[in-house]
Amino acid sequence: MTLLLLAVAATLPSAAPVKNSAGIPIQPGQAITLQVNGNDTRIIAIGAAPPMTPYEAESARRMGAIELPADAGPQPAVSFPKGTFATDPPKPVPGQVRLTFRRVSGQSEDHSILFITNGYDQSFRYRAMMHTKNGTKPTDVCEVMPRLTMNEHWPYAIDQLDLSDIRLEPRTEGDVRCE
Repeated sequence: MTLLLLAVAATLPSAAPVKNSAGIPIQPGQAITLQVNGNDTRIIAIGAAPPMTPYEAESARRMGAIELPADAGPQPAVSFPKGTFATDPPKPVPGQVRLTFRRVSGQSEDHSILFITNGYDQSFRYRAMMHTKNGTKPTDVCEVMPRLTMNEHWPYAIDQLDLSDIRLEPRTEGDVRCE
């Protein structure tokens, strides 16, 4: 199935419009770059993820070290103070959102991380449906604040995420909104 999706993705025009209701599938090892304008989302690049950066490796190690009980449910956003990583996150490209999905080895089992770099002056919001060995169900996600890179972490393997309800919203003061 991975080969089929990559083959189909290779035939997409360089700026293919996507209907948000249909969802955008992303699998571990893929990177997707989007442009968002109101309800219009365009895939401007899709393909294999580049090699893991030192920032991603450190993020994966830190997130993988957080132990959660199996029935923990949605968790609030975890923030790391500026300067606590040995390397800086990627710089956002203005007018683009870059998503890189990775499956990495954890302490007891593989876990999944979605790295999202938001190049907009508004918060990037979306919904996600996850496909795992146990079935398909929605998962909680958090807003990605303007001009920042943030990570979504799941302490188990995810085979695919379907991203939908993609939108930009004004950033409101306070904690990162997760839903």
